[in-house]
Order: sequence, then C-alpha cells, then structure tokens
Amino acid sequence: MAPFFAAGLGAEDCPLSPRAERDGENIKLSWDPGVGETTVRVVRNGVELAAAAPVDPPEFVDSTAEPGQLVYELTFDRPGCPTLTGRFDACITDLSAVGGPKTVQLDWVNNLVYTEIVVQ
Repeated sequence: MAPFFAAGLGAEDCPLSPRAERDGENIKLSWDPGVGETTVRVVRNGVELAAAAPVDPPEFVDSTAEPGQLVYELTFDRPGCPTLTGRFDACITDLSAVGGPKTVQLDWVNNLVYTEIVVQ
C-alpha cells in the first residue's frame, strides 16, 4: 500500500499512517489505529461518506469512488486527535506513447478500474 496522507501529528494514542490502495473497483483506506475505542468520519471531496464508521478493522472501503482527483478527510472520535487528510489520484496516470513504423504503443497506470477506455 502506498502512503497518501501526511502523517498526523498529535497524541501518541491517535490514529496515524493512513494509506490508500485500489481494491478492485473500490478504494480501500486504512491506517494504524492508535489506542482506545473510536469511530471515523469519512469525507471525500467535501461530501460525507460515513458519519461514524466502525474502525475494527482499521479500514474503510469507498465503493462509490469515481475517476478523478479525490481528497479524503478522516476525523476520529477521539479528543485531541488531528484529522488525517490527503489526495488519491483515481485517474489514468503515467501515459506514454512509443511510435513505430505503422503502430503506436500506449502504456499507462490505471489507478481505478475502468470498464472502457476510448483512444482517439
């Protein structure tokens, strides 16, 4: 899993080290849980996905993510713990093209599952 958030600074018992990875057609967020009971509020691009999701296990699956730049905010119900925020690029990235005599080979990284890609 690739880290995508800046590590939260705060009390030793706060959740930290959030990560995101493509999980089939979804994006799975995970983190180190810290100490104690808590829930997490998950917001993507300013829209609340979960008001108080359980954190056992310490992960949240975003099954409604669409291609594009996604900004996540994870707020934990634990006094003094900072909100963890970051971006996930759910687009096609690293596009390259190599031309041959009668062909062009395109390569890219598919950061989310696409059902169709149209090349024009």
